[in-house]
Amino acid sequence: MSRFEPGNAEFTDKTMNIASKFAGHAVRAIRSTAGLDLFQTWNPQPARTGKVCLFAHWDPHGIIDDYVLYYLKRINDEGYSIRLASTSSRLDPESVDKARKVCDQVIWRRNVGVDFGSWREAERSSARLAEFDELLLSNDSVFGPVHDLRPILDRMRSEPSTIWGLTDNLENHPHLQSYFLRIPGSTLRSPWFRRFWSRMTPVAHKWSAIHRYEGGLSRQAIASGGTIRAAFPVEEVVALARSQGEFFQYYKDLEEGRNINTTLLAWDLLVGTLNFPLIKTDVFKRDLYRSQALLFWPDVFPSESKPLVEIIISYLKRAHPDAAALGAIGL
Repeated sequence: MSRFEPGNAEFTDKTMNIASKFAGHAVRAIRSTAGLDLFQTWNPQPARTGKVCLFAHWDPHGIIDDYVLYYLKRINDEGYSIRLASTSSRLDPESVDKARKVCDQVIWRRNVGVDFGSWREAERSSARLAEFDELLLSNDSVFGPVHDLRPILDRMRSEPSTIWGLTDNLENHPHLQSYFLRIPGSTLRSPWFRRFWSRMTPVAHKWSAIHRYEGGLSRQAIASGGTIRAAFPVEEVVALARSQGEFFQYYKDLEEGRNINTTLLAWDLLVGTLNFPLIKTDVFKRDLYRSQALLFWPDVFPSESKPLVEIIISYLKRAHPDAAALGAIGL
């Protein structure tokens, strides 16, 4: 299935042809406020609860994979109404059927604006956001949950902060990493957040989005007099890593005072010792830092999340057959 661009003379006909492949579904094409864009929306309806999750998705084959569905189901179990926005160049109808069982809404959109663009399109109205009790921003860049989300979410609700995240990063400036952000209703109704949300515009590159929106959201929260908190702050994870001495693979980086991305360099300590719930997919797909813990990665999963191991293996074989995690265990 080809990718479409605004202004393409064949856009309308092709849109109708694609829509016909989803006959029998509640589907509609939408005109974007930014110009003619390709949208397909399944289950266009208001959120069912006061807790809403906006979820960004992309897959090279247009599949909403079982590892994503596993994660969505656990988010749904926590009482969240989910709106999934996919920027895949094509979208598998069977996947849509599965996703609709746990998502209030599934949106298929053109691949612009990376995650923040998808979240913005999943909920365009800052006024609408102000009606929610809380907002969870998440995406498919993680496997999990390996451990239960509930204790973490309970803590986030009992210890108020302008924005909560799972992890933070000190590179350039302190900021929360955006793969999992919980934003309470009081923040959603604040003037600064409504301005931030309404002024988001698409950016073409991941690093631009990280600087402008991931980092910008934390900067704006602090500038407004608010607080940002990480459930697993980098200082805590680094202290644990230091306590391991030379048994921590990257101890030299710590000794040299380098900032480290704990989700990539200390993922095994996070999951195995601190009950961190998620693993970044890049660890298993690319392993840029040659993690020795990959040699026994299935053993990191506790019994309650062991089914994830086969789900992850199946995904990697399909979408990333040369993944480091497969080679590490002889697959």
